[in-house]
Amino acid sequence: MAIRSQSAKLDIFTKIAIFVLVVILSVLILIPVGNVLYKSFQPGGIDVLQNVVDNDYTRQIILNTIWLGTSVGAVGTMVGFLLAYVQVRINFRGKKITTCIESTSPRISTIRFCYCSDSSLRSLRDNLKWHI
Repeated sequence: MAIRSQSAKLDIFTKIAIFVLVVILSVLILIPVGNVLYKSFQPGGIDVLQNVVDNDYTRQIILNTIWLGTSVGAVGTMVGFLLAYVQVRINFRGKKITTCIESTSPRISTIRFCYCSDSSLRSLRDNLKWHI
């Protein structure tokens, strides 16, 4: 039995929307990254890059950032996979409630992080009497 591949047919609005989205994201990502790369390889920028490589403190900050991003991505992927697997494959009471909780928890934690992590935002929150 041969498997035939069928391509999805998209209407013209969907094609235009995808094209516009790709163009906008490309401009918003490629122009700033290109500007940073251009500035970093000019004479003053090369000195800064050399200082980053030579300075132990700065190098440790970069390594910690890479380690933190990698570990958070890996743990988040594993937790997300487990929650998705449980949600799709296992039947249990309260499944609709857990779906609601899972769908709103990233938004709540992001809002709490934004308003409580930075000291300037914390002082702003305290001055405005926000209680999150």
